[in-house]
Amino acid sequence: MDTTVILVMVVGATLAVCGLALGLVTGYWRGRRRGLSLAAHERLSPELDILAGVGNAILSVQLKVDALCEVVYQQATRIVDTHNFQIGLFEGNDYAIKVWLKDAERLPPQTFAGKADEGVIGWVRRTGNGLLVRDFEQEWDTLPARPSYHTGNPSRSAVFVPLIAGGTALGVIAVQSDQPGRFTEEDRRLLTLLANQASGAIRNAQTFEATQERARQLRLINDVTRQIVAIQPLPDLFRQIVTLIHDAFGYYSVSIFIVDEKSGRVELRASSHEGFARAELKLDMGSGMVGWAAEQAQTALAPNVAEDPRFLPHAVLDATRSEISVPLAVQQRVLGVLDVQSNRLDAFGPDDIFLLETLAGQLAIAIQEAQTYDAERRQTERVNAMTDVARALVSILNIDDLLDEVVDLVTDHLGYNRVHLFLRVGDRLVFRSGSGVHSGRWALERLSFGINDDGVIPWVAREGKPKVSGDVNGNDWYLVGPELADTCSEMTVPIRIGAHVLGVFDIQSTEPDAFTDDDVALIQALADTVAIALRNASLFANEQRRRMLSETLRELSTVLGSSLDLNSVLDGILVGLERVVDYTAGMILLYDPSTATYQVSAARGDLVETDVGSWDELIPAAELDDTRLINLLHQITQADEREHADHHDEILVPLTVAGEPTGYLALERIGPDRFSPEDNEIINTFAIQAAVAITNAQLYMAQREEAWVSTALLQVAEATARATSLDEVLSTVARITPLLVGVDWSAVLLAESNNFRVIEVAGLSPEAAAAITGYVVTPLNWPLLPQIKQDGQPILLDANTPKPTDLPVDFTISQGVALPLMAKGEVMGLLLIGQREGTEPMTRRKIELVSGIANQAALAIESAQLLAAQQEEAWVSTALLQVAEAVNTQIDPEQSLETIVRLTPLLVGIERCAVLKWDPAQHCFYGGPSWGLSPESRDAFSELELFAENSLFLTQLVESTEPVSAGTGTDLPIPGAIQRLFETPTLLGLPLIARGHQVGAMLVDHPALGGPIDRRRLNILSGIAHQTALTLENARLQLEATTAERIERELEVARDIQRSFLPDTFPSIPGWDVSAFYRAARQVGGDFYDFFELGENLWAIVVADVADKGVGASLFMALSRTLLRAVGSNRRTPAETLARVNEVLLRDTRSDLFVTVWYGMWDTAAGTVRFASAGHNPPLLIHADGTAEQLHARGIALGVVPNVRLEETQVTLHPGDLLVAYTDGVTEALRSDQTEFGVVGLQSTLSNLRHLPAEDITRGVLTAIDNFVVGEPQFDDITMVVLKHLEDGAVPQPRPEPPDEFTI
Repeated sequence: MDTTVILVMVVGATLAVCGLALGLVTGYWRGRRRGLSLAAHERLSPELDILAGVGNAILSVQLKVDALCEVVYQQATRIVDTHNFQIGLFEGNDYAIKVWLKDAERLPPQTFAGKADEGVIGWVRRTGNGLLVRDFEQEWDTLPARPSYHTGNPSRSAVFVPLIAGGTALGVIAVQSDQPGRFTEEDRRLLTLLANQASGAIRNAQTFEATQERARQLRLINDVTRQIVAIQPLPDLFRQIVTLIHDAFGYYSVSIFIVDEKSGRVELRASSHEGFARAELKLDMGSGMVGWAAEQAQTALAPNVAEDPRFLPHAVLDATRSEISVPLAVQQRVLGVLDVQSNRLDAFGPDDIFLLETLAGQLAIAIQEAQTYDAERRQTERVNAMTDVARALVSILNIDDLLDEVVDLVTDHLGYNRVHLFLRVGDRLVFRSGSGVHSGRWALERLSFGINDDGVIPWVAREGKPKVSGDVNGNDWYLVGPELADTCSEMTVPIRIGAHVLGVFDIQSTEPDAFTDDDVALIQALADTVAIALRNASLFANEQRRRMLSETLRELSTVLGSSLDLNSVLDGILVGLERVVDYTAGMILLYDPSTATYQVSAARGDLVETDVGSWDELIPAAELDDTRLINLLHQITQADEREHADHHDEILVPLTVAGEPTGYLALERIGPDRFSPEDNEIINTFAIQAAVAITNAQLYMAQREEAWVSTALLQVAEATARATSLDEVLSTVARITPLLVGVDWSAVLLAESNNFRVIEVAGLSPEAAAAITGYVVTPLNWPLLPQIKQDGQPILLDANTPKPTDLPVDFTISQGVALPLMAKGEVMGLLLIGQREGTEPMTRRKIELVSGIANQAALAIESAQLLAAQQEEAWVSTALLQVAEAVNTQIDPEQSLETIVRLTPLLVGIERCAVLKWDPAQHCFYGGPSWGLSPESRDAFSELELFAENSLFLTQLVESTEPVSAGTGTDLPIPGAIQRLFETPTLLGLPLIARGHQVGAMLVDHPALGGPIDRRRLNILSGIAHQTALTLENARLQLEATTAERIERELEVARDIQRSFLPDTFPSIPGWDVSAFYRAARQVGGDFYDFFELGENLWAIVVADVADKGVGASLFMALSRTLLRAVGSNRRTPAETLARVNEVLLRDTRSDLFVTVWYGMWDTAAGTVRFASAGHNPPLLIHADGTAEQLHARGIALGVVPNVRLEETQVTLHPGDLLVAYTDGVTEALRSDQTEFGVVGLQSTLSNLRHLPAEDITRGVLTAIDNFVVGEPQFDDITMVVLKHLEDGAVPQPRPEPPDEFTI
């Protein structure tokens, strides 16, 4: 508020007070002179003494209520005994005793809240009469009111006289005594004179004090204004304001709340109450008095908080009795709330409301200005920071230094503490730099994402667009980063040049909605600057790299062109590479295509040992990955890896020629420096040259052995190809292997689950071979077996190798190899070869040859087993076909299940079989048909209810898709209820799964009595279980289909009924053309239109939309139509009709539905339409010249609140004009990009079609909508009414019958 205005108000208030005092003094002197004149002529009376004494006393004291009350008491002592005396004033509903004596002892003033109208005091106030009570005990029954005692010693006699001024009772003088008959009528009369004389002065004093209070309020407003205009932080301003208001008026609590635009909540920012100020209170809009004031943008006043449902109590403010919440608003925008609470009832009068609303207005302006200033200051700082960042980046050419500088500048200048930079390397996004403690771990662990991975960072890199989330927990695409579980919001922008994405700039925050559009624009601009800097650094690095590559290639040509010896070539590669690339250790692995394995063939470096076992290790190609290579590289170094655990960097390069693998080049650097992109390019160039040289050397050395190896393997292949059975294949392999490889003996073992059985033996004595054939090797009796199965690699055997225990014969293996027979990645058997002591050593080439034989043997074994499996499959298919034929002959699903449980024991060779049905809603199995149980057990099983959570076995059946065993020899117990009925030690359960979800389970007694399940029987059981699951699923689908068919028929009936509600004819009026259209989003809907005649030349037109779709909406539509016709037929005005329908809907319906209605009264003679709208879309008026306007009328939907107010409007349709009423299904029709047809689309269409007949206009609009949505499904009902005033002489065209869409 302007300071000049405040000063004028203060001066005016002061002049008013002075005028009041002058009038009081003038009146008194006139009365006193008149009294002196009378005294000169008449005898002085007691009355005149009293009047004169009171007048003199009043003039001698200040114009204050308390001082005047003291004067009244002093004057009363001249009239009566005032040992028990009270003078009290009325303050609203409260009674405030100003002077109070009890037994001549003065008591402190006291206010009795809400007691002003109680007892004798209240009677005196209401009647304005005094009361003399000579004896309370004798006059008790005749008293006009019962006294209210506040002591334990009631009075016996008393006098009560009112203080009346201007016809209003200001208070009461009460004199009492504990003796009867203590006061007389004369005492009452004299006290009345005293009261009358003092009342005017007290009234004037009250007015004077009120004026002073208003002046003090204005001074406070002026003080607050001075505080506001000074630029200072908002928290300091808030604390000063609440302290000023609290100190000035003594309110119980003064608080300021501010609306947080991000969360949409109202937050406490300052309070005069220390305990409440520490509460950190946050309220939702509409919650409590404060939330209500913020949401409604209105002052919320609660004279008595106990009676106001909006009041929200707080434990700290337990003494609150009344509350006022004033919104801090500027131009209809609520910034916060000023909340004041009092410990008195009805504590806030008009003056208080005026004061607080004035202060709120000033405070709102200050808040807005401070927020604007803060936003501008922050933006300026960011722009300056951007300038500093750009200036710093253009001078850095090293990419690592560049990225670190970007992170530091963003963190320091922009205040973000979770900044991450990822660069794109091929199809991966690699973390390169960041801020925060977690960034060190990310860099150490080389955090990266695939370009097609889930998460926002890969998405931004793929799309090249920024992405911001204010609440990441609500987004499916968000992935929690390592050590960033508390992230609430994230902003990610691409680093790109043109369409090429170089990387991603990611910033996260622990605060929700931490990033604005300005933040995105700023960081995107910074990312663009970083992209340019990266391009400059890359160009510089490329130039350096070209020079280095030129020198490196010359070095490589010299080294590799001097020799074809393989070992010399390998050593030359590592030595030449060491001169141009610094590495700690390096190795070359060569690939052997005959065994598909890799082996370390050369190594170099200060830390390399030459006698480690890894040199001889054969690594299958399928198992060689980056991790295996790195582990192998570590194994051939003698450095303590733990000393440099955080400083390892490796480069692994495949050596290929013409796309075929030759080997691997692996280098490691230990220390803080990692391999650079330039190093990587040099090493790859070396790898290309090295692969060619290695291939040439290998071809030269392989010529000597190729013929021999080929001949040997050919013999194996021919021998195994001639075999016609598995036994013959195994015998051939065992017999031919010693002859081709040059070993003494061989043995072939086949896998049986986790064990291996000896099938064929060759090279041993007949007695030893017979003894060892059939021997079973298990992980318990031979510890090497798990290693062979896990690694799939050959294992060298010698005299120190542990032998299988409990061997039938005792012999020692001096030299040998155990080779796994691999097929499709699984170990299907073992080939063992051995030599006696003193014979030729087991060479690598011999092992390679026998590995080839093992591969041939594995293929032959696999083929033989495949033939046997085909025969087995044919048998299983036959069994399942029998089950299928038996099931298909049954119509009733229960009979099908009975047939299945009856046939299963016959086909599988078991005794008991039963089916459980699954109820996912109850998470429970219910008993079904069974077989092999006693009649009593069968009946009991059919009535079982088994909850899955009560049994580990049942839980496994629900969670697993594989058979589950329970009972003896298993980890799961059989549920007690099933154990009692099945009476079997071991049980097998098969989950019944159809179309991806559980429908039940099949239970059988274990077919192998606790041992391994025969594969054939398990296959049959699995097939039968599948048939059973389909039977249960088909039964469920049949029931659903029957139910759906019934619902479809009911909906069709509802549709016909709804169609019957729509008019099948329309008004046929000369000079007018009418058409209408309706199409439901579902089979039935909530839109409708109607025409009905109100009188001569007067028709009602209705277009309405129920706020729902489907059957419920159609029923509410029928009710609304009936009410509109019934009420409208009485020719009420449109507004009255809709208001009456609203009353009936609210009275007679209990539904949450409501309806929007446009109701018009069409005068066909005058060409006018008078209408009202209950929250409905405004119709369009298309003039003859093509211009359009919307016909607005204020109103709220029917069925929401009582006593609705509706605006009524009239429009005139001239010839050629077109009025179109419609529902929101027309304008809100959506196409695939979420664009609406809209009012603009409808208006444009109508303008183009306005010359056509009404029927063609409706069809044209529908066609335009269908063309607009391009096949998108209709999600809302579409209704439209067209009223066209024809040109003079025009005749409406004849209309066909309405089609299925209910078009007229």
